[in-house]
Amino acid sequence: YYRWAVRSQLRNDGYRYRVALDRPVEVPVLQLHGALDPCLLPSTATDSALWAPQREFHLISGIGHFVHEEAPAETTERLAGFIAQVS
Repeated sequence: YYRWAVRSQLRNDGYRYRVALDRPVEVPVLQLHGALDPCLLPSTATDSALWAPQREFHLISGIGHFVHEEAPAETTERLAGFIAQVS
């Protein structure tokens, strides 16, 4: 992923990818984010709201980058509730 992201910036496939991503998501989105995530800051995650207007965001305290592994029960509960809500 990282190599492709860097190398593709000047290639046609990279341009098409940027164009495709330069619009908001049109479906409901569930975003679970660990408050202790060292890879993606919570402030960066909250800024993504512009790209997902139908977003339900949950910041989970005491959890890092791998929310589904560090808090599987809470992840499952929130995911099940979200699916029931949007179905």
